[in-house]
This record gives sequence, structure tokens and C-alpha cells, in this order.
Amino acid sequence: MPKVFPEYREEAKNRIIKQSVKFFSEKGYYKTKMAEIAECLGVSKGAIYQYFKSK
Repeated sequence: MPKVFPEYREEAKNRIIKQSVKFFSEKGYYKTKMAEIAECLGVSKGAIYQYFKSK
């Protein structure tokens, strides 16, 4: 796994949270798919799971 600078890691987590909250408020938690969040951010689902254990 490549090294990630702490500043970038925090920024990436914040982007994921911001986008997730948007989807959750529009569609609800259970109808939101991780693939949708990942696609919107331009990353893979696996990349999101590097920052969070689960949805």
C-alpha cells in the first residue's frame, strides 16, 4: 500500500463523508450504495474501505 500523507488522508475522509451525507439525505442510508459514492468521487469502492471499515 502506498504511503499517504496525513493531510491528504484527512481531506479524502472529509470528501467521502460529505458525499455520503449528500446521498444519505437524498436516498436514505439503506438505499445508498457504496458504488454510487465511489463513482461520484472517482475512486474505487476499495479505496473508500481504506478509510472506513463499513458504510
